[in-house]
Amino acid sequence: MGSAALYLVFLVIGCSKKELKWDLLKKTEEIVLHLDFETTSMLTTQFTWSSTGTPNYANWEITPNGFSGNGLMANNNQVYGYGVSEGYIEFNYELKKEGKVRFRYESLVGLQPKLETSFNGYIYLYEHEATLFVDDVDFGNFYYIPSKSEYQNQNSLSISNNKWGFLNSNTIPPGLHKIRIQFHVAPKNVDDLEVIEYSVE
Repeated sequence: MGSAALYLVFLVIGCSKKELKWDLLKKTEEIVLHLDFETTSMLTTQFTWSSTGTPNYANWEITPNGFSGNGLMANNNQVYGYGVSEGYIEFNYELKKEGKVRFRYESLVGLQPKLETSFNGYIYLYEHEATLFVDDVDFGNFYYIPSKSEYQNQNSLSISNNKWGFLNSNTIPPGLHKIRIQFHVAPKNVDDLEVIEYSVE
């Protein structure tokens, strides 16, 4: 058995399936869709809020409070967060290759350390409560992937206090899909929603 095969066996034994999905192949990323929320024409959005115990349903709004320019906000026209609960952002898109969805999130507070591997020397993922649904199938929660310097120099608390980091989904197969980002609590501001396709090197 060659050294490359032995290395692969070591990875399979030492890493979970999800880790391999993230780390095994070297991938080049191409942004094939970028939404900076000048419009919500291709989106379906909704969030739930209540001030009296009776649920109210509203659409997310474009605000000037994004990472750069506009962003998308679950705005109940009151003090943000008052009675706001679940919400989602949904759109249809056809991926020509495997890929993922990512978006910027104003506050990374509440991220949970998820898994670690020595592959590439530093990968450490922080899980967010937002969940990706593809054609109504649960594809798992979104993750924040710190840079190498963040991993080496910061603890989980300081990473969680960062603003406007990208949250990344698990891998999505090619095809025409209904893509939904589901939040347990609809966030204050979201920006730079992107679809990424992979090319394997």
